[in-house]
Amino acid sequence: FKNISGERRIATSCSYSHWNGESEFQIAIDLISSGKVNVKKLITHKFSLSEINEAFIVATDKEKYGAIKILISP
Repeated sequence: FKNISGERRIATSCSYSHWNGESEFQIAIDLISSGKVNVKKLITHKFSLSEINEAFIVATDKEKYGAIKILISP
C-alpha cells in the first residue's frame, strides 16, 4: 500500500503511557532535545527544491532507495 504522497509512517505503541509517573512522550522529547537520541540519522536523503522530481521518485519507492525520511530544502 502506497500513499499518494509516498509518505509512510512508523507507528509505535506500548502498554504504558507513563513510566515512573512521567509521560513517555515527555521522556522521548527530553531525550531528543538533550541529544541523547539523534533523530537526524533518520534523514536518509536530502534534496534541494530544484531536485524535487528526483525527491519524489525516491519518496514513491522508499524500499528501492532505502529511504526513511526525505528532506527537501529551498
